[in-house]
Amino acid sequence: MPKVSPEYLDARRAQIIEVARELFSQQGVSDTSMSDLVAASGMSMGSIYRYFASKDELIAAVVEGRDGTVEGEYPTAESPGDILARLLSHVSGPNGAAHARLSAQIWGSAAVQPALAEIARARHTVLRDHLAARIRDTRRPDATADDRSHTELAEVMLAALVGYANLAAAGYDVIPSVFQQTLEGLLDRQES
Repeated sequence: MPKVSPEYLDARRAQIIEVARELFSQQGVSDTSMSDLVAASGMSMGSIYRYFASKDELIAAVVEGRDGTVEGEYPTAESPGDILARLLSHVSGPNGAAHARLSAQIWGSAAVQPALAEIARARHTVLRDHLAARIRDTRRPDATADDRSHTELAEVMLAALVGYANLAAAGYDVIPSVFQQTLEGLLDRQES
């Protein structure tokens, strides 16, 4: 049997993730079956399970890179405002409606699927802690806010972004620049 290159395996995995992202966005996470993924990808069930042991594992791969990371890492040089702008661009940019629908599906499904809820909470917590650390690290030296207030502010900002994604998924017209300015205004108030 001929060996398959790592590049080929990576490309097949990426193909499955892209098909899943599209189907989850269009049909919903709960309403997309592994059979749907087989039909849309042109792969066999065994091929898909070769890359992902479960649908939950595939869902986790689908949200990777849209969870605040860039190539699996958090950029350390980004300001809190830059982080918020980048996250907002996922749901307001050219493919924003699709990602907003996906985000709404993930959080909605997490409400009733414990395994997915665990993944969503874990990713959210890491992102929240990263944002809180960037808020702390970029504050004015004379600012008196403590670590708890940074975490609380990061939590509120991320909750607002999740809410924004849900509004965008439902077709509600929220102006991204106004939303971003409002969130950045919270950062400014925290500094005073």
